[in-house]
Formats: sequence, C-alpha cells, structure tokens
Amino acid sequence: MNRSVVCPCEGVIEKIFVNHASRVYEWEPMFVIRNGQGNIEKITLGVSGEISELHVKENDRVTGGHILASMKEDDFVTGSD
Repeated sequence: MNRSVVCPCEGVIEKIFVNHASRVYEWEPMFVIRNGQGNIEKITLGVSGEISELHVKENDRVTGGHILASMKEDDFVTGSD
C-alpha cells in the first residue's frame, strides 16, 4: 500500500533522517520541523515501509497538509507489533 507522509504544521524542515529507498520503522523519526512558534516537531508515520520518493529538502518551508514523502507500506513484522 502506498502512503503519503503529510506535514502536520507550518514550519521549516530542520532535519531529514530518510532518503530515497530508506527502510523506515514505525517508531523512527523521519523529519524534524521547526514550527511557526519555534517548537520542534518530530514527524513519524506509525507504519513501516520503504521511502519511494522525497518531496522536500532541508530548509524548505512547509505548511500543514504538505506531502513530505511517499512510502510503500509493507507487512513486515517488527518487534513492536
């Protein structure tokens, strides 16, 4: 199943922990965003999968609803399942 990683807030991408074809587990942070109030938001998706496409880069300004990445969710069983 394909899934989009959607930005929950307005802010600036401070750090990207993934790249194209990265394997991501549901507990891992994918992005760090500094929101409009100056607070840090760690973005996780809550599912495991493989990044198929990144739509942002560090220092990009984003808004709520902006698609940060696309990933192919999988049924890989992890230790937290």
